[in-house]
Amino acid sequence: MNWKFTIIETDSTETVILEPIKWDGLTIALNRNPNNHGIIKTIDNTDFQFVEDGYVLLKSIYDLTGADSVAYLKIEFQCEDEAYQLLDTFKFDFNTYKRTCGDMCMIEISVNANSCLNDLMVRMSQDIDLATEVDIDGNEITPLAETDLVLGGQEIVIRNRAIPDPTLTYQFSSTLGTQDFTAFPAFGRVYNSLALRLTQIEEIPAFNYLTPTGQSFNCATEFMFDQPDWETEELSNYAIWERDLENISLTELCMPPNYGFSLDVNISGNVIVQSTLNANINGILYTLYEFDGTNYNLLYSVNMLTTGYNVTDDMAPVTIPFSYANFSPTSFTNTQRLYIYFEINYSVFDGETEDCKSMQFDWEYDDTSYVEMVVNTDCPETTIKGVNLKDCLEFVPTALVGDCYDVVCNDDCMSNYILTNGLKLRRKSDASNLFISWENLFNNTSKIFNMGWGISGTDLIIDKAKKFYQQINTISLGSVNEVKISHARDFLFGKINVGYSKWESEEYNGLDEMNTSRKYSRKGSNSDRTLNIVSDFITAGYTIEITRRKSPFSSDWRYDSDTFIINRNGSNAVQGVTDPSNIVSPSTRYNYRLTPIRNLLNWYNRLCLYSPQELIFNSANGNYIASGRMTGQCDLEDVAIAENDNVITANFDVLANAEPYFLPIIYEFSIPLTMDKFMNQMLVDVYENIYTFECNDTLFTGYLLTATYEPNQGMAKFTLLHAITE
Repeated sequence: MNWKFTIIETDSTETVILEPIKWDGLTIALNRNPNNHGIIKTIDNTDFQFVEDGYVLLKSIYDLTGADSVAYLKIEFQCEDEAYQLLDTFKFDFNTYKRTCGDMCMIEISVNANSCLNDLMVRMSQDIDLATEVDIDGNEITPLAETDLVLGGQEIVIRNRAIPDPTLTYQFSSTLGTQDFTAFPAFGRVYNSLALRLTQIEEIPAFNYLTPTGQSFNCATEFMFDQPDWETEELSNYAIWERDLENISLTELCMPPNYGFSLDVNISGNVIVQSTLNANINGILYTLYEFDGTNYNLLYSVNMLTTGYNVTDDMAPVTIPFSYANFSPTSFTNTQRLYIYFEINYSVFDGETEDCKSMQFDWEYDDTSYVEMVVNTDCPETTIKGVNLKDCLEFVPTALVGDCYDVVCNDDCMSNYILTNGLKLRRKSDASNLFISWENLFNNTSKIFNMGWGISGTDLIIDKAKKFYQQINTISLGSVNEVKISHARDFLFGKINVGYSKWESEEYNGLDEMNTSRKYSRKGSNSDRTLNIVSDFITAGYTIEITRRKSPFSSDWRYDSDTFIINRNGSNAVQGVTDPSNIVSPSTRYNYRLTPIRNLLNWYNRLCLYSPQELIFNSANGNYIASGRMTGQCDLEDVAIAENDNVITANFDVLANAEPYFLPIIYEFSIPLTMDKFMNQMLVDVYENIYTFECNDTLFTGYLLTATYEPNQGMAKFTLLHAITE
């Protein structure tokens, strides 16, 4: 095999030179990146020493511009009588320039192969202005066009919800009166507050269940409304809500000052009564009052008992069950305050005249009891600016290395998404451009969709990860004397963290958000390795909607600089869920297509490599019982699935999308290899190639992980990943 070395100057002058010293140690390596699945060609051991004509030419170049000098080394090879073929064109690194003069003058200098790839790798973490019209080196490029996206508005339900606190006991004792009722029985009444001691959710201001209250009047012989100024002096003790317009953002919530709400009451439990008086408890009345700014109005008064209960004067406890459920649809627009109290009625039949006696009431609520106020808020649609995700994936590498590569994203499903940020969601007039690095863009996109990128010739390809492990071309490596077979630990995971690192849980019912984080484990796994595919992009519908509703004139918002990704259909955001359950306002939901369990569907064929092929739900944040289905062309599910479901093959509409394409088994071996086979087979369509070899009459098949070739020795060392053949 013959070699030819040519120095190329910046004016394209080419000079063929003598072979440099140390060139025979050159090795060519192919390495698959485990994160992006691309195969990178590197040429190592390229610290060459140049003498004679090469020395003279490099010295003259360096003497003009020093370490800033630019020149290239073209290396070609010839197999037998064939024409010379290009191995690669290298860039001299004049920062490593060393000149020695003595009996023989030489220049030692490193050369770097594939300067485009080197530039891309070095610049991966550098943020790119997505509105730029020049690449990072100042060359003109076609700018990335912004697109309009209409956000129809996701309904945000704000609510107050009071539930029992099992750690507290609500007990009320009252002094009761008896008189000489020989002609008719004596009646008494005692008033108790609702006494739900814990506020679970408080999103509507001036909501109060925290002060249990009990009262009786004149030894329980008088009604509350018999008292002077009873509305202001007595009824006020039972207020549960007051319209407070100072501590709520009506503009942000698109609510009028006289907003209405629904009231859902569902209470049950027991009242345990002990008495020093013989009596019959014949009523526990649930009573609801309102104040409309002028008048106090009785809205409901319902007896929760269907029968009476006798109590005796020996303090023997009597358990009296109660229950009441009522849902009032949205109303109360004129209400300024709401009041709830219980009125316990009793009667005495013995007719004795005695001093006031006592009766004790212990309230015990069932755990399922609650009282809830709900306001359903809906703001008008807005139009925001963003960029097409597919276009963005193609644009950023171009902005980093110019026209070095033809960048193409082959996954058309990426066109169904828009990237934007918080400032643009708020429609700030001075909103800055979007900035993002290739590292940030690809990694966070891949954590959702399981993507890959790699170089093939002059193309930079972006696609689903599986597309980098195809079986179109079979390259036979012949027989090997010895193969080392081992477990590929880095390709098997026992635990998976999936979802999103950011969502809004501090404002307005954020606990209903599905696009949060999840933890899963692989059934039957012995692996202690954890795969972290938690994306830093924001897809949470509540966070999108809350940010959208923030005023463009308000101060900084914590998500202003964060990257949002929004599912779209044309110029409109996709909203809604098919077959929904356990979802508030499902018809207006953003980004249901991007819930964590759907991210797992994208990753399933990479995770479930052995039977049983099942991912076990472990834990989650937010609304993990939400269930539904998406039915678009790019969707993988066949049935409605819940966010806390285990993931199995039956979830998929097409079984092939669930099937693994490799097993975590590595084959390592060395074989003789010709330069022609390496350059003209292995380096052509690198992601379409599958490799076979034989050892002891056994045929093995695998995908290329690494190949290290020494052309001057004609030997190559391979590492293959076991391929599941189609």
